[in-house]
Amino acid sequence: KGLDLVAAATVEIVAQGTFIDPQFGQLQNVSGAGTGFIISPDGWVLTNNHVVTGAATLQIYVPGRGRPLNARVVATSECSDMALAKLTGTGFPFLTFHDQPPPVGTPIYVAGYPLGEPRHALVSGVLAKADAPGESYWASVDHVLQHDAAAMPGYSGGPVVTADGRVLGVHYAGNRQTSQAFAIGLNVVLPVLEQLKQGKFVD
Repeated sequence: KGLDLVAAATVEIVAQGTFIDPQFGQLQNVSGAGTGFIISPDGWVLTNNHVVTGAATLQIYVPGRGRPLNARVVATSECSDMALAKLTGTGFPFLTFHDQPPPVGTPIYVAGYPLGEPRHALVSGVLAKADAPGESYWASVDHVLQHDAAAMPGYSGGPVVTADGRVLGVHYAGNRQTSQAFAIGLNVVLPVLEQLKQGKFVD
């Protein structure tokens, strides 16, 4: 189990949709890739809102399955930068959450699909702050976890885990110049997730 389970339950998300280019006023077809992770055997997938924003179709690549699976977005939270998607099927490998935040200095790992590559990767680091300011131009998370794992673009929506494979946050931003990366902590994730499961779109 542990990190092997993390590899099995971390998925690549490819979102395709259409948006109006604000500069030229034209419709543009765009596709983006990010990461998510399965949190139940019946295919609930947690990711970032900015990974799936504007997506008309969602395809999810589950490790060990040759073809991508279609998925639907159940609900999102723009301010918390969280989204919940649903795969069709059962028997998926899934991750569980920590019951309490680990102390600062705990070794952590971030799983994801860097730069849209088809192969899962894992980077390691240390939990630097358990309560850092989390404002960004696309989200307004009050308090986030800060760590120093070198999570490149593409890791957005991936799980931040401890060595036993349990989730302590959802990766959502990084600053390569300062070697800082940020994750949405469980004090935000868990209450918002309960609302997303009910199909509620959370501000």
